[in-house]
Amino acid sequence: MRLGLVQFAPEIGKVARNAAKMKAAIACAFSQGASLVVFPELSLVGYPPMDLLKDHDLRQNCTSVMADLALVCDGPVLVGAPAWEEDGIYNAVYLLHKKEVKVAGKKVLLPNYDVFDESRYFKAGNGCSFFNVDGFGIGLTVCEDIWSRHADFKYGMDPLDALLKSPDGAAIKLIINMAASPYSIQGKSKRKLVLQDVANRHRRPLAYINQVGARADLIFDGGTSYWDAHGNDMATCPPFEESVLLVETGQEERFEAIPFGDKVRQEFPLDGKFQDLPSDLLLQDSRHRVLGLKWNPYEVTQALCLGIRDYLRMTGGERVVGCYRDWE
Repeated sequence: MRLGLVQFAPEIGKVARNAAKMKAAIACAFSQGASLVVFPELSLVGYPPMDLLKDHDLRQNCTSVMADLALVCDGPVLVGAPAWEEDGIYNAVYLLHKKEVKVAGKKVLLPNYDVFDESRYFKAGNGCSFFNVDGFGIGLTVCEDIWSRHADFKYGMDPLDALLKSPDGAAIKLIINMAASPYSIQGKSKRKLVLQDVANRHRRPLAYINQVGARADLIFDGGTSYWDAHGNDMATCPPFEESVLLVETGQEERFEAIPFGDKVRQEFPLDGKFQDLPSDLLLQDSRHRVLGLKWNPYEVTQALCLGIRDYLRMTGGERVVGCYRDWE
């Protein structure tokens, strides 16, 4: 099976604009032979949508746009979007396939700590979902659903573990996690530990798909990646940029990241002494620490440039006045 994992930068509430970009990413992935294309959590509406979820027009737009998207899909596509149902609104995953739109899964664990406030807007799903593509079994999770052992809140349940112990568990050959995980220096390191632990503990490969870009007061770095059944990071998209990670599963695994959309490095060239230094050397030599963690000045600069660029786009600003001091 060839996966097309889309590291995507949606705009909050801009459903039609997001869908137009999705069409381009879908065409890119299927042109490269993908048999399943996966977008991040809530990729159709952006994260966090907050009170926009109460907007009736948003609901109608999502319904019509997904029906339109399904018509151009040459194969199955997973899209994150809200599901408005009689008993509440769910943070859901839709399967677009054969010109049909179906709810494939609902987020189980709703974080309500730090920058997250999901239980205010969403109703929790009953469990993680199983589905198959041409006989290939997949366990579907949404962001926090794989964080039960590592989150800053004790949930008292592990929905992924419950799925793998269910009758469908034995047929699952791959775990997919669709996420909207914000960037922070300490958070990025913890995220890698979580992904490594999930893949290794359950002895299944893990495909992780995250948003990129700046929304509201959050910055998303991406980190879309594929982990083997032993917890090894086999391939990762470039940070802070939109791209499609192609993953060939099976005995002859192959990986390729194809860029599309905007690139922070092109729009904001990082002039100065950090520009041509390898990031691992910067991290090794850095004397700066956050919560005891060494941090990478190049990476942080990319995050800041991304945040400024997207803020200007959202507000219509044209110029920025900044003050800085030498890293020394």
